[in-house]
Amino acid sequence: MTINQYDYCWLKYTLKRAASEKSDKLICGHSLARFGITEKLIPGLINLSFISQDYYYSARIIEEAVSKIPSIRLVILGTSYVSPFLDLSLMENKGEIARINDVYGKYFGDYHHLSEIREQTPRDSHDNEDDLYNEEMYEHIKDDYFGPGHTRQMVSETDWEGTAEEERIKTGEMRAGFHNRFLKYQDTYEENGGILMKLATSLRDRDIDFVPVVFPSNIYYRRHLDISFKVKYEEQIGKISVGPGIKTQFDFYECDAFDKVKDFVDSDHLNDRGAEKMTNMLRDCLHFK
Repeated sequence: MTINQYDYCWLKYTLKRAASEKSDKLICGHSLARFGITEKLIPGLINLSFISQDYYYSARIIEEAVSKIPSIRLVILGTSYVSPFLDLSLMENKGEIARINDVYGKYFGDYHHLSEIREQTPRDSHDNEDDLYNEEMYEHIKDDYFGPGHTRQMVSETDWEGTAEEERIKTGEMRAGFHNRFLKYQDTYEENGGILMKLATSLRDRDIDFVPVVFPSNIYYRRHLDISFKVKYEEQIGKISVGPGIKTQFDFYECDAFDKVKDFVDSDHLNDRGAEKMTNMLRDCLHFK
């Protein structure tokens, strides 16, 4: 099963399971929130973050979840300072485009800005006789997205702790340099600001708490990321705070509780140890028992 097939099954059947179990907490966001949270440590939490996810599809998933799962009372949006500039349809990586086609487009029939998609296909139109098998497979992994045969290290395809220091420095610089190019997407920044405002208003109207969280960043990556991202991120979140309002927000970007090697699986994603630490910190911040 490819990563996209895996994620599609996780999206579809986690929504179905959460409705039956009356889950009351949801976290959504891109890869930092996917790698950085071990949801089984927080009762009632479902994690619908994926390796590639922008605000547009986070909002689609959140709206779908709160409509299908009326028991949800808290939505956590996992972010980074780069998040306001992300639009999967603008990515040059074929894997990002495939994610739209095979996960979000397949489920929602919504391909956002991908005009080359021939038509808006109905949700789940690609389902076939393998669907029963996929649901049975999901039953074996539903307690944790990562597990045997699908670990954080396998998905990241790195051996971070075993990587030489010089290579770690180089990798962090290259990763940050790649993200620095996204500052040019000013139209995306403006669009994402509107998406966040609409989402915050919708959740407020449903009496659902909305908590944006900036996930921790590795110093190898952090020292090379353009400081403008932080400024623009805070400007955007600030507008939401004085508009429809959010319950609170947490910023772990420069949190010194995380070891740059032992708590990360690569230059910017947490490993199992780091995810457990991050989950417990977030649980304490939100006063979960």
